[in-house]
Amino acid sequence: MIQNQIESSPTPRKVFTILSSRALPYAEKGISSLFKNVLESIDLTLITDTEEDKKAIYETVSHLENPNLHPWQIFNQAEADERAEEQFKQYTNIKLFRQGHPCWR
Repeated sequence: MIQNQIESSPTPRKVFTILSSRALPYAEKGISSLFKNVLESIDLTLITDTEEDKKAIYETVSHLENPNLHPWQIFNQAEADERAEEQFKQYTNIKLFRQGHPCWR
C-alpha cells in the first residue's frame, strides 16, 4: 500500500542538488515535483556557482508550491567553500578531493 502522506521523522532527510541557473527550465519542474510528492520530510540544499545564479534560483524556488513546508536553502560556491573549509579543516584528504577535478566536486 502506498500512503500519500509525509512520514513524520524527527530528522528530515538531507537532499543536496548542485545546479546552475541555466538548468532552471527543467530543474524547476523537478524541485516542484519533489516538494509535492516526496513521502518523507526533507531538508533541501541547493548549491550553485555565483551570487547571480543564487538569486535567480531563489526567485524560482521561492514561488513553487511547497505544501508540506519542506525547508530549503541555497549556497553559492564561495559560501560552500567557506563552510567546507571550516567543516573539513582537519580532514586533509577531503580538502584535496574538493580541490580536484570539477567533476569530482
